[in-house]
Amino acid sequence: MLKALAPDQRRNYLFLLLTAGGYFCGLSFLLLLPKYLRDLGATEQELGWLVGIPLIPFLILAPLVGRLADRVPPRRLATLGLVITLISQLGFMAVEQVGVLAYALRLLGGVGHALVFTTVFTLVARCLSAEYKAQGVAYFTVVVQSGNILGSFVGALVLTRFGGAAFFLLSAVLIGGAVVLLHQVRPAAQEAPVSAGAGLADGVAMEQSVLGVLALILVLGGAFGMVLQFVPTYFDALFESGAVTLPINSAWFLTATLLTVALARLLLGSRIYQPGREPLLLLCMIGLPGAILLLQGISGPVSAVSVAILFGLSYGLLFPAANAMVLLRMGSARQGQASGTLAMLYEVGFRGFGFLMGPLAQYYGYQIMFQVLAALVLAGAAGFLLLEQDRRRWVFGSA
Repeated sequence: MLKALAPDQRRNYLFLLLTAGGYFCGLSFLLLLPKYLRDLGATEQELGWLVGIPLIPFLILAPLVGRLADRVPPRRLATLGLVITLISQLGFMAVEQVGVLAYALRLLGGVGHALVFTTVFTLVARCLSAEYKAQGVAYFTVVVQSGNILGSFVGALVLTRFGGAAFFLLSAVLIGGAVVLLHQVRPAAQEAPVSAGAGLADGVAMEQSVLGVLALILVLGGAFGMVLQFVPTYFDALFESGAVTLPINSAWFLTATLLTVALARLLLGSRIYQPGREPLLLLCMIGLPGAILLLQGISGPVSAVSVAILFGLSYGLLFPAANAMVLLRMGSARQGQASGTLAMLYEVGFRGFGFLMGPLAQYYGYQIMFQVLAALVLAGAAGFLLLEQDRRRWVFGSA
């Protein structure tokens, strides 16, 4: 694909990939934020609120960023978002206890992420011709996952060995590097206005076949976000309670999960939603809540990696298939609206579920939290299947 692109297209695409890799590598350090804040004395309920609160500015700003880009070059918006995110990361170096400052920094980070998330992805799509758009976006998502893998692994090592100051400083340095890389993108290919992705309020026509998939996207975001962000504190709780004799490094689970997701998307993601593959996706709908329930039985690195592979494989195959279903069923004329709604619902699940899961973990324990999360995923999958017009093919495959 790269050889077929014009020189300016190829240059801009590669620098946008590097920008995304650096940004998500630095941002993925925040998967360890609940662990860090728990060491400062945060309760599980407070962790749930701190996980979920960036959703508020994201929901407010995401539908507006595209409109703002009609007046402001999108690279400037992305740069502003990167700088805001960098400042929020550095600010955590001054946090000594969970209070107003921690909540304010999380809100600030949500503002930055809304600006970056909405513009960088669109810039990638705009610098590619129609012929290579799907393939180019697929490679972009693999780079994002690769950044998450590296960031979560390095972040866990730095936090354990060097402490919070070095942890947040390195995260900020990586995001700062993304600012430098973004400015290597030549303006001629990316200064055109970015059309706004429609949010939930913009009114995607809710056909029955689309509603079910959107419900599935919501619970997939919730499952992925809650597991990745609460597993580090769950492993700490296992050791503190005496349930395991040796501490379990969360990097075993996080790295194995993210690596499995990346490989699943790279090797199978673009081909998984094809006629005849429905029974495999049904197995993923069963495997995902099953993996969440199996978290309760983790006792060491081997079981952590085993559960992570099942979780990552189920999620890694199901999520791109669900995205493809929505885009195909909405038709090309409304794919912009569909993409905006998908992003919004995913963020609602990824962050918003924290408002429920945090209090559950604090007052009823992590096992109840995982059981409720698994039940929500099953409910989303069941709702999807009930709204499908031809349910037989999900069991027997297409003719």
